[in-house]
Amino acid sequence: MKIAAVVILYNPDESFVKNITSYASVMQEVLVIDNSEKPDREISRKLAALTGITVMQDSNNHGIAHRLNQAADWAISKGFDWLLTMDQDSYFSPDNISRYLQCLTTIASPQSTAMVGVNYLSQEKGQPCMADTVEQLITSGSMVNLATFPKTDRFDEALFIDEVDLDFCYNAISHGFTILQFQNIHLEHELGKNHQFRSLKTFKTTTRNLHAPVRLYYMVRNFLYVNRKYPGQFTADKSRRKQALLNRIKNNLLYGKNRLAVATALFTGYSDFRRGQMGKKK
Repeated sequence: MKIAAVVILYNPDESFVKNITSYASVMQEVLVIDNSEKPDREISRKLAALTGITVMQDSNNHGIAHRLNQAADWAISKGFDWLLTMDQDSYFSPDNISRYLQCLTTIASPQSTAMVGVNYLSQEKGQPCMADTVEQLITSGSMVNLATFPKTDRFDEALFIDEVDLDFCYNAISHGFTILQFQNIHLEHELGKNHQFRSLKTFKTTTRNLHAPVRLYYMVRNFLYVNRKYPGQFTADKSRRKQALLNRIKNNLLYGKNRLAVATALFTGYSDFRRGQMGKKK
């Protein structure tokens, strides 16, 4: 079984180089795609010193979906069977990545599996391989089955960023494939910056996750796009995602510093969805 990895960079700090070493040694090859408009020369120099690393950079931000398709095509052309997709701020402990590769060999029906992933919230240690059928995975820590990838509609480049992983899972399931999640594999993954605020309702200090206005733009626009793309499907998951999005909107409007910019981003995201304006935000 031949496995490659891809990590897509966007203005990373130097901690990324340490993160990549957590899985590079057990991959046949690692593709690093720098999606930054101005790649960091120092990071490029450090990557060049590592073995088994291929670097692609063209000083353009083409979005996550385009880069994932580019990586899948690259891996297929080189004869790989699976492609591990990683975020720049994610890493595995040595025992978790070893267990992951072992569990990959236990999949009963790889020919009907489009993607496998991990439970980044799991703290299970030393447990046997436990794979559940799920409806969605996050990109980081997931493996794309390159044998079934050409039979899907690939990653939807209309999304640019946000909901890209979710849409791929929905699409693969719609094509009759299975999405699996190993519950015994833990990934160290950064979910964003948390901030402490006093609740306006209870006056207790609570943790809130805030986002840049441009990120909220993509969240709103792409949520609506993906929901419309799969009418009558995934209803329970859509309901859960809707509530999660409403909570994010509430937190950013109530606790964010630039409420006008947040409100503008939300309105523009909705408006662009209605107009069919997809891809990178204009």
